[in-house]
Amino acid sequence: MDSFFLYRLPGENEFTGGIGTVKTGIDCGFIISSFYNTKEATLTIVKEDDFTLDSLKDFQAGKVLLPTEINNILPIFPFPDQSTLKDEYLSDVRKIIAGLGEKEKTVYCRAICGRESIDLPSTLIALDKAFPGAMVFCFHTPQSGIWFGATPEKLLSNNNGCMTTMALAGTRKANVAEDWDRKNIEEQKMVTDYIAEIFSRHGINHWHDDQPHSKKVGKLEHLCTEFTADFSSLPDSDFLSDFLYDLSPTPALCGFPKQKSFETIRALERFSRAYYGGFMGPLFQNGDFSLYVILRSVRMDIGKWCMYAGGGITASSVPKTEWEETENKAASIMEKLHFFE
Repeated sequence: MDSFFLYRLPGENEFTGGIGTVKTGIDCGFIISSFYNTKEATLTIVKEDDFTLDSLKDFQAGKVLLPTEINNILPIFPFPDQSTLKDEYLSDVRKIIAGLGEKEKTVYCRAICGRESIDLPSTLIALDKAFPGAMVFCFHTPQSGIWFGATPEKLLSNNNGCMTTMALAGTRKANVAEDWDRKNIEEQKMVTDYIAEIFSRHGINHWHDDQPHSKKVGKLEHLCTEFTADFSSLPDSDFLSDFLYDLSPTPALCGFPKQKSFETIRALERFSRAYYGGFMGPLFQNGDFSLYVILRSVRMDIGKWCMYAGGGITASSVPKTEWEETENKAASIMEKLHFFE
């Protein structure tokens, strides 16, 4: 047993966790998939025993093997070694804007790196209290390293044949009285249209709200459209895998058109997103699952950490405003971090 997961779903009061071994690909257990959506980097932790917050304390105290000591397995993706500079970010955003057409979008991300040692159990408790409507999570495998966070965005869930997802995009500070601006409305609509098209492409009957609503997450809010679909006759596990790989990453994490956005991200971002922007969550033997996008997330190792924050760039974006959006997103998690002295 070399890997663990711990999570608390939105609206729940208790953490669920497990420790076990890792399999490559999507299987029953706790699934972890990267932003780059390669099957080689998709992992499933097969639970063999329970894992709790107290277990997490033992892990950080060294009573459970630390990640660099396990079987000499190296992480799949390199750890970012420096933060994205503001001037670099603004320059890149201007380049992206210049290359975008109407109804196109690229999600550009920055890295924020630190050299402190994070008190993981205390941080997870703080996130749990601050974000009752988010999925608070922590996982570790030798291949992925340690990740934790509080994500507001569901990728896909299935409960007894009723499948739900959401188109979540657009960001502003919570409790603003004015109407949403055109840029955020158009950005969110791209995600809604994309998800609807993916459902139709795979022959899944679905329904979604006519108008998006505001979804508050801490001090921020986003535009959200809820989707419901009939998943009562899932053909097989391969169908689910194909559907997930087609769905993720959505334009909320990558952009639209997807391939053009991927190419821009690879050309401009100076680090690997790794599992930021991918998805994770439990898949049960009965076919139910709760999969969430890995957002508002931090990657950590011994004595260092890196947070990722991004935003949707469109032709009407203002670089300074986009930087401020990433600052607000990052601050919502960074202010909850606890460090060892």
